[in-house]
Amino acid sequence: MNHLFLLLIPLGLIILIISIKNTIRFANAQMLYEMSCAEGEGVFRLDDSGKFSIWLSGNQLVKSPIGEFGIEIINQKTRKNIPLTASVFRTRVSAFKTARVELYYFEAEAGTYTISMNDDVDIRDKVSSLLVNAIIKTPANYSLFSIQVREYFSTISLFLSIWGIILSSFMVVGGIVLTLTLKQ
Repeated sequence: MNHLFLLLIPLGLIILIISIKNTIRFANAQMLYEMSCAEGEGVFRLDDSGKFSIWLSGNQLVKSPIGEFGIEIINQKTRKNIPLTASVFRTRVSAFKTARVELYYFEAEAGTYTISMNDDVDIRDKVSSLLVNAIIKTPANYSLFSIQVREYFSTISLFLSIWGIILSSFMVVGGIVLTLTLKQ
C-alpha cells in the first residue's frame, strides 16, 4: 500500500510541471501588434492563420475606457469585416500598476488587417461603463491604454491548468504524508 501512495508523488510532479508550463505560456502569449487607444486605427500583419485575441492594456489604477468604444477588424485584401467574439470570462493578467484584459477573440487567415475603434459598443461593456461613469465622473485618458493583438489561449485551458496545479500539489503532499503516516 505504501508503494501505491509513493506513486502519487511523481505523478503529481508531472501534472504540476505540465500545468505550470501551460500557465506560463498563457501569461507570455506573444503580442503581434499594439496600438495606442488615442490613435483609434492601425494596420497589422498576421504571418500565420489561426485564432487571435484582442486585449485592452494599460494602467489599472485609473478609469479604463471599456464600454466607450467597439473594435472592428477589416481584411485589407478582401475588405471584409472579421467577426469578433466577445470574451465571456474576461481573462485578466495584471502586475502592480499595469493590467490587460481580453476583450474579443477571432479567427483569421494570414494577411494584413486594419483594426479600428468605433461606436459599436458591446451591450455588456456599455452597462458596466454606465455604472463606472456614475461613480467616476472624469473621462478615461485614452493615451494611457493600448489595444493589443495576441495569440489566442483558451480560457478552458487556463482553468484546467490552474486546477492541475492545485490537484498535483495535493497529490505530492498527500503522497508524502500518507507514506510517512502508514510507515509508522
